[in-house]
Amino acid sequence: MVTMFNDLPYEIRIIIFEHLANPYDAIAFRAIDRANYFSIITDRLYDANFLRPPQYYFYEYFKDAFEYKTYAFLAHADVEGDPWDFESSEAQAWRDKGTLADQKACIRMLKGALNGKVSPYAGFGAGIDDVLRWTIRIAEVGLSFSDSEDASDGRGVYVCTGVVGQAFSYHEIRNDFRKLRDMIFGRRGPFTKSNAYFAARSSLACLLSDKFATAVGNHGENEVYVRLDKWEQGLSETVNDCVEFMDMVEQLHVYFSNPWRSQRPASLQANATGSYFRSRIAPALLQNNSGMKAY
Repeated sequence: MVTMFNDLPYEIRIIIFEHLANPYDAIAFRAIDRANYFSIITDRLYDANFLRPPQYYFYEYFKDAFEYKTYAFLAHADVEGDPWDFESSEAQAWRDKGTLADQKACIRMLKGALNGKVSPYAGFGAGIDDVLRWTIRIAEVGLSFSDSEDASDGRGVYVCTGVVGQAFSYHEIRNDFRKLRDMIFGRRGPFTKSNAYFAARSSLACLLSDKFATAVGNHGENEVYVRLDKWEQGLSETVNDCVEFMDMVEQLHVYFSNPWRSQRPASLQANATGSYFRSRIAPALLQNNSGMKAY
């Protein structure tokens, strides 16, 4: 026996809705019932079960990045005291399976990071200023192969800034440092005046300082070397990940800085991929009740 969606009792529709996996499926499920779009699955019922799609998008991204980036970002944005005194109970909400309560707690933490005053820890600490200096120098002058003894110790091939008589090469590495200069340390726009920007910049500088420890260093008094074998072990990907993280923090800032955008009803925040999820859900709703998949 085949049961059409419009023949399902309202109570069954609500039960199915409450077992959907995520807000994208929830938005698509509501869209299936064109005749009763608002009357059965109301905004109140939606909010009792799911985050708004943009908030869930932020939650998923910052949860995936929690251990290496989000944790440090939230710690640096905590203006109450020491940047590493991040409550373990707060961190646990990010590590748990992710109930709606956990998801909402994580979103509150992200909003809190946006709204505070600029933290005194948001500058550059000892050693981190080297990352900024290296970034500026490599971005400005590029890199060349050096055969000097202090730039080659038998462990790998080194390239350096300021090599006299050598044509600049290794443009990919130089472009990575230009990304750091332009998109993280020298970013422009209203976002850069926010607590969130300073917290993200400081936390990413800490991460880069750690990652660069064996790959980048001082060459002589004023120049910089890059050890190629170490750089090729994923440091370019690290740079791109850091730039992406800063982009996401700015998107978060823009979203929550616009009350209309962040507070409008869930019914107006349908994700552009709704048609995909609708096509994924609809076939299951054509099965009989005993075989219906609980999402």
